[in-house]
Amino acid sequence: MDDISENTLGKTNVNQFSDQEFREYVDEHLRYLHSRNEVSINLGLSAYDEIRQIKNSLKSLEDSKTIPSTSEPPSPTKKSSVSDSQLEQTFNSLVKQWKEDTINLSSMQKMVLHPAYQQIIGLGPKAISLILNELKNEPDFWFWALRALARANPVTDNMAGDISTMTRVWLEWGREHGYH
Repeated sequence: MDDISENTLGKTNVNQFSDQEFREYVDEHLRYLHSRNEVSINLGLSAYDEIRQIKNSLKSLEDSKTIPSTSEPPSPTKKSSVSDSQLEQTFNSLVKQWKEDTINLSSMQKMVLHPAYQQIIGLGPKAISLILNELKNEPDFWFWALRALARANPVTDNMAGDISTMTRVWLEWGREHGYH
């Protein structure tokens, strides 16, 4: 704390300040409040930048045909060589690992790029039902995986960041497309 603060904070009555001391006291506190607002604004901008980076990454994947862009989501009834119980067991193991490893992360980008999360996406469209069920029971950041696997995004820009709304919209999407 600078000399002005030490000299002025001990005064309990505004009338005890000289005009100059009062101006300096107000200026100092305005600078402090401004710096606190800058921290809040920077945190908000950082979150926005992360969301924008994730959207750009998804767009790049779609553009490079790594994630085919199509209006038709994969069928929930498609058969695969992996049994449903094996798939569910693998999925649950990966979810547990992902949650344990990312519990203290604040970066959404790091969360969705975690190897276990990426392996869940690698399970393919059959994982959509499992993810929707997980989302219904315990909302979490499954939207990236759902968008990649379903090749759809029912979440509009004005919903972004509202986890409960995004969850509701994805669960409605799942019901409309035959996922339980």
